[in-house]
Amino acid sequence: MRKNRTFPLLACGFAAGLCAACETGDDGAGAPRDRALTPSASGGAEAPAPPTEAPPAELEAAAPRLPRLTRLQYHNAVRDLFGADVTPPSSLEPDVAVEGLRAIGGTVTSLSPRGVEQAYEGAKALAAQLVAPERRDGLPCFPSTPDDAACLDRLADTQGALIWRRPLTADERAALVAAARAAGQALGDAAVSASTLLTLLLASPSFLYRVELGEPDPARPDDPAARRYTSWEMASRLSFFLWNTVPDETLRTAAAAGELTEPAGLAAQIDRMLTSPRLRDGVRNLFAEWLELYALDELSKDPNIFRHYSADLGASAREETLRLVEHLFLDEDHDFRDLLTTRTTFVDRRLAAIYNVPAATDEGFGRIDLPEDGPRAGLLGQVAFLALHAHPSATSATRRGIAIRKQLLCQAVPSPPANLNTAIPEPSPDARTLKDRLVAHQANPACSGCHVLIDPPGYGLENFDGIGRFRLTDNNAPIDASGDIDGDVFDGPVSLAAVIADHPDFAPCAVRTVYAYAGGHLPEAGEQSELARLAAEFDAGGRRLRGLLRAVALSPGFRTVGEPADTPEAAAPAAPEGDAP
Repeated sequence: MRKNRTFPLLACGFAAGLCAACETGDDGAGAPRDRALTPSASGGAEAPAPPTEAPPAELEAAAPRLPRLTRLQYHNAVRDLFGADVTPPSSLEPDVAVEGLRAIGGTVTSLSPRGVEQAYEGAKALAAQLVAPERRDGLPCFPSTPDDAACLDRLADTQGALIWRRPLTADERAALVAAARAAGQALGDAAVSASTLLTLLLASPSFLYRVELGEPDPARPDDPAARRYTSWEMASRLSFFLWNTVPDETLRTAAAAGELTEPAGLAAQIDRMLTSPRLRDGVRNLFAEWLELYALDELSKDPNIFRHYSADLGASAREETLRLVEHLFLDEDHDFRDLLTTRTTFVDRRLAAIYNVPAATDEGFGRIDLPEDGPRAGLLGQVAFLALHAHPSATSATRRGIAIRKQLLCQAVPSPPANLNTAIPEPSPDARTLKDRLVAHQANPACSGCHVLIDPPGYGLENFDGIGRFRLTDNNAPIDASGDIDGDVFDGPVSLAAVIADHPDFAPCAVRTVYAYAGGHLPEAGEQSELARLAAEFDAGGRRLRGLLRAVALSPGFRTVGEPADTPEAAAPAAPEGDAP
């Protein structure tokens, strides 16, 4: 029988946020998620809504955002617009993550003054490549003179529609052509006219941001507040959601015909996109953001402690996880829970050595099936998760527990106050293992309320050291990897993975994360009914990822939009989420 979940959540809140990361200082940093481990204003816990508090009966569409292209989206756009041989700029404004998702971070930040300079410098460098003699044939025309208005008009129309992901207005075209002609005439060079036009297109907010403001919904003329995204905006939303890049020609043609505001036309394009090879790029990016795999670029471990560590371990670990995602959900059609329980994985020789299994191939990655009676299964048995959520010189049950709570269950974990002593006891004859020391640490009332929730999931992974090597002892004492999470007991990492896979918050968390990633914002109160509907559909469909992607892309929450806010939120750059110390 499953235990009541509300009481332990209240216990954490009772500590009034004093404890979220006593072991590490700020492991709980990040925006709050749905389930309430967050303290309320009165100092108590804001427990999950009681069953009597039903979500809104109808969707209340969120206000529009202006997502800034991430670095990867910028690079993908350059590749798909101009070809793989065009070099994108290396210096761009850093990405910002909210709850790990850069797709959301791009909607809450604006370019800094230096970022504006970098965007302009990058646009000039790209334009210079595009008008180079060896590449001019790739343009629809090239001006014969600096004031060749006919060709510049054509360039503005054709290249502008591609770069801005919509047709230009007559006024926009006229202003661009006038600026391009003036620059070319001033220097007496037709190439300057062409490069100026392209620079202005590429440096514009209409390229750097996804301008998706919506329009009145003609199907609901009696409701002036009813708004939908335009067909062109839907093309952009679909393409960046499913492919993480700009719309292709087929999608642009559908947008021009107005098909993406009609259910049949929209569904046809979504189904086409879900079978395209480009879906791999989109799914890889979704999981890289969801699991914060980009942080593996900065993975650093003490080589004196972890002899299997090397500077390229992070890249190998990320590739293992992403290849598994592709295999489970694109090559095959697995239940989403298999991400945690599968014995299949993809390793190179370095990872095979860490896992103490034979490599499938001498070079690159190969598929292997881990022993059925072994200690390793799914995501929680991979270096990507285990090494990322550990210290440079040790494991961290707290970090791993927080990652499980936040990333896999969408539960909020509060940050500790700045003046809290986060040190845990040193090893002693009575507390030799990390688990023993953390249990002793829970004697501190300021820390016990949350650590009893945060640490137990991490206990189940203590058989893996700071880079994911299996071990039986810690400080020469036997490891006890048992515990419980919200009333369900486990004994060891494989048992823990099964418990989390069957946790009632796991599948809804997947739905919430995909919905937030697709829309570029954290779900709001008026969208909870939509999340509940999508979660029920996901469960009824066997929890298939492609089905979830399709359902989200077709959902009213993705297709409709609220009115622009009267007072836009401040667009000052937010502090990036970094690895906790």
